[in-house]
Amino acid sequence: MTVALSLLAQYRVGLLLGATLVVALALVPGFASPITAGLSLDRAASVGLIAVGLTLLLAAGQIDLSGGAVFALTGIVATILQPALGVWPAAAVGVAAGLTCGAVNGLVVVGLRINSLVATLATLLVFRALSHWLTESQPVSGTDVMVSLVVSELQWGVLTIRAGLFLLLILLLHLCLTRTVAGRNVLAIGSNPAAA
Repeated sequence: MTVALSLLAQYRVGLLLGATLVVALALVPGFASPITAGLSLDRAASVGLIAVGLTLLLAAGQIDLSGGAVFALTGIVATILQPALGVWPAAAVGVAAGLTCGAVNGLVVVGLRINSLVATLATLLVFRALSHWLTESQPVSGTDVMVSLVVSELQWGVLTIRAGLFLLLILLLHLCLTRTVAGRNVLAIGSNPAAA
């Protein structure tokens, strides 16, 4: 009895997810179709892309609270620059802005030796303030609204580009953490920094 309760407690999230899927399969028409699965994965991919990076941080024993603010700031930078640069160059500048935010977080945490929880809480406020300053707290729109449809369009009837990128990054993260020396070092540091 205790072993069964222990297993239930250990795998409770998976069991709840499985029960939810069984109920959805029984009650929602067309839920089991590949199109529904692909679109559901696409909806999860935006947050999932952030989660891939945060997984690496958590494995190293750190935390980053500024992820949502960085996500918003990079999107705003890319959108604002679309008229001047075009869609894809502006997107590249948005990615560079995200990398810069990450470098700032790394500098504050590693260089200044400030606790990652405190440091990223502070940078969250800074990045959010920058977002409000750039947009004057007003909604912004890009020049090509169709690019979001291209990224969200199902390819081969199953996956979107965003979902495919998400799955690729999950695979690369897995390979990095389990098959490389650097990945194993990250896990060792996150498990016990003093011993590592």
